[in-house]
Amino acid sequence: MPKKSALFISYLCSPRIPVASERILKFKKFLPEFGYHPYVLSTEIFGTLSNDEERDIYRAFNPISLYLGILSLLFSRRDSSVQKASTRAGGARLQALIHWLREWVIIPDQGIIWLPFAIWTGWRLIRRKKIDVIVSTSGPETNHLVGACLSKLTGKPLVIDFRDGWLFEPLQPYLRYNRFRRAVDGRLEWWVVSQAQTVITVSDPLTDYFRQTYHLSTERALTIRNGYDPDNWRDVQPAARTEGKLRLVHTGALSTSRFNQTPRPFLEGVARLPDFLRCQLEVLLIGDIQPAEQQAIVELGLADVIQTLPPVARTQSLGYQLSADVLLLMVGTDLSVATSKLYEYLYARRPILAIGHPDAAACRIVQCAQAGLVVESEESEAIAAALTRLYELWQTGGLNIYGQGDISPYDRRHLAGQLAQVLGKIVNCPQGAFGSE
Repeated sequence: MPKKSALFISYLCSPRIPVASERILKFKKFLPEFGYHPYVLSTEIFGTLSNDEERDIYRAFNPISLYLGILSLLFSRRDSSVQKASTRAGGARLQALIHWLREWVIIPDQGIIWLPFAIWTGWRLIRRKKIDVIVSTSGPETNHLVGACLSKLTGKPLVIDFRDGWLFEPLQPYLRYNRFRRAVDGRLEWWVVSQAQTVITVSDPLTDYFRQTYHLSTERALTIRNGYDPDNWRDVQPAARTEGKLRLVHTGALSTSRFNQTPRPFLEGVARLPDFLRCQLEVLLIGDIQPAEQQAIVELGLADVIQTLPPVARTQSLGYQLSADVLLLMVGTDLSVATSKLYEYLYARRPILAIGHPDAAACRIVQCAQAGLVVESEESEAIAAALTRLYELWQTGGLNIYGQGDISPYDRRHLAGQLAQVLGKIVNCPQGAFGSE
């Protein structure tokens, strides 16, 4: 039986943005096993590979670098008489203008500049490759606009996949307080949802939002989570470590990735520990650490306990995870958060200390998988108590009570099979744009 073909629209499918590319590339890797040939439409702005087209990745022209170049010329003077202070002031004004444009003009995001070129390239791909179904995945949300336009132009069914919320717990702060933007983006969200046969998200709270807001049935809005790929762990060796200390490891950004996520309660929890316990503790924070976070470590007197390291390659990151006695997960206050890092932690089979809202998707997964402890994100005293409990278990060799649950539902191959089932229902029984329950 010939394979069906699917066109994935992913602005961030790039060798320079591996985390954002992970979900789409894993679907692309495993879908052929389930009868689908995947193609990817992306942008060239974040880099290309010489074998992109051999891998069926096609990149539409993106003029954003031209616009940024013009803005730079307007706000930066290049003659030798200009002092460095003037250059810094021009750079600050340029950044302020870019922030203003993103909030008030470039709607829904910077990908909108790419939209007409993406539609043209995508339309040609659909005709040339005889695409059966379109799958748009965000962020950015422009991907869904491209997908909806292509679906309208070609009559091909559309599936929209949300890695993060658009209006529900958005990553952009202004979408939480700017009424104008919420109204405009809300209209755009409604339109793309109305064009789609199915809405997929990575977490149950986000799926619930779409079901309740747009009155979608459980078949029209569903969850396909992120996951792990065992192949990523081939030849990974645990990083070197200090013997005789309880090692906690956090990999990835802290507050850089989410504005309402902060390590401060955890740091205060460590500061509450008695001296004898702190001397037995080693904490590694590996990734983008903000100056304010570095300062908090010093202010709380934790420089001898907490070591910060810059971002490292994927293999090294996994090696640090394997070297840990406990893996630290900062979830924050949003309910829909369940980052791909969580599934790496699950596969590493190390106890997880999850700090976040108990009802957050990531915290629920940790609890259901019996993978560790969950602590309210704002309670430093409870965090200190959890660290004490983990220390006591470590001393007695009892940490293995965690990490024994079934994690097979989060295997990337299994998740690709779930997506294939969704696509199969749509391709074989096209229903048009969906409505109420």
